[in-house]
Amino acid sequence: MMTQIVRYRTADWAADANQSAIESVFAELAVEAPEDLSYSVYRHGNEFVHIVASGADVLGRLPAFQEFLTGLRTRLAVEPTSSPVTLIGTYRSEGLGGGAGGG
Repeated sequence: MMTQIVRYRTADWAADANQSAIESVFAELAVEAPEDLSYSVYRHGNEFVHIVASGADVLGRLPAFQEFLTGLRTRLAVEPTSSPVTLIGTYRSEGLGGGAGGG
């Protein structure tokens, strides 16, 4: 399973709309419940960090994610950077985020 971190910054006016689009993705994930996916998104002001681990392009097949991507360019202040990463360890990553999706 490959893990990627994607980082970007939206325009100030677009941060809440971006979050709303991400929340729609999590709502669809809650219904679809794909097995081969781990996905987290963090926000700090208008900066966003997505962490996705998947054996296939699970996110890319979701209509809500496709819609998120369609509008992303108009919301961006800084282009996304994407980097593959290797998980060294995790401790209680479930249930402590308090955001959409219960992450």
